[in-house]
Amino acid sequence: MTAARSAVVVLPVDLSEANAIVQHVIAIVRGLEARRVAVEIVAPEPAPGRTLEPALAALGTPIHLVATPAADSLLRMFRAFYLFPVLARMARRPARPTFYIRMVSFGFAIHLLLRLLRAHTVSEHNGWVGEELNRGPLGATATAGALLQYLDALAAGAVRAVSPSIKDKLDRCPLLARKTFVAENGTDLKLFRPIERTAARAAVAGDLGLAEGRRYIGMIAHLKHWQGGHVAVAAMETIARKTPDIDLVIAGGGPELDALKRQAADLGVAGRVVFTGPLPVARANDLLNCLDIALAPFPKNRPIGSPVKLRNYCAAGCAVLASDIPQNLGELPDGVAAFHAADDPESLARRALDLMAAPDDRRRMSAAARALAEDRWPWRRTTDAVHDALFPNAPV
Repeated sequence: MTAARSAVVVLPVDLSEANAIVQHVIAIVRGLEARRVAVEIVAPEPAPGRTLEPALAALGTPIHLVATPAADSLLRMFRAFYLFPVLARMARRPARPTFYIRMVSFGFAIHLLLRLLRAHTVSEHNGWVGEELNRGPLGATATAGALLQYLDALAAGAVRAVSPSIKDKLDRCPLLARKTFVAENGTDLKLFRPIERTAARAAVAGDLGLAEGRRYIGMIAHLKHWQGGHVAVAAMETIARKTPDIDLVIAGGGPELDALKRQAADLGVAGRVVFTGPLPVARANDLLNCLDIALAPFPKNRPIGSPVKLRNYCAAGCAVLASDIPQNLGELPDGVAAFHAADDPESLARRALDLMAAPDDRRRMSAAARALAEDRWPWRRTTDAVHDALFPNAPV
């Protein structure tokens, strides 16, 4: 069947990492293609020696990679401008594609360019930049980040906020209230699903060194401070002292990986923490099904958003132990997850040990988590909302 409409998904981010961004992109592309939209992707070239995440490359969707400044360069904040030539050429096509653009520093310039070329654009806001950059002198960096985010939203034709809290912040500008809609992130209910634990362990044991006869708590994350990996590692000092057979698994790469390894060594628990490094998207469900407890130990200062991680944990039927920040409490109802005090390793350790001693409770939590994911977080709801924003005049 021939696609009747075309859309360009613009992602000024690194797509070589196996993280939630890649899962998000795959879901948006598949959802639009299911609605007979011809989709193309524009993104920066991966760093030398790196390639696109295999699950993304396997989509079969045309991907246009553009040379931009390296991720560790100060010029990376100007990546948006390096995408101008290819986007301008696409906007001039007779088919007149629409553009779905993940918010990035100076992304407002992309929207202005494309709208001058009479293209319709939708901006995706996945967090609040002012909070993520709140490390500048007297808050100046945070103020600049928030200003850039407002400019991005004002320049776009429509704005998708991934959580009500982000929309609330955007709505402080009266001009944005009517053009901003909420479409929360979802989960791939086919990729993430409960499977028999022995089979899951067999699928990953050879690669990751997980052993029978041991019990595991763990997390999958792109390792930044606000993922809370440091809290989980610190909790292992208590867990290791109280029981000999519970280990921690931390799957993922990122800027905090080396610091977490040093922390584990300094605390004397390096032998009780398995660092897998980056894990391909296709293997994530196997690992989750190896865990007795999946962790979301986010710190109090975690920026707002719509964590794909929590949705994947639930879809995989994990027993989830999360910090008691408002974001987690709002996402995970009673009976689906257990909670520990945020930024408190002793609280995490105590709650993990309690849950390990209650297998019936974990089984009930697992079933409730899967049911929640099926009811609230299928990606189809999100992608339908994105489609309708991209093509507001399309027939229903």
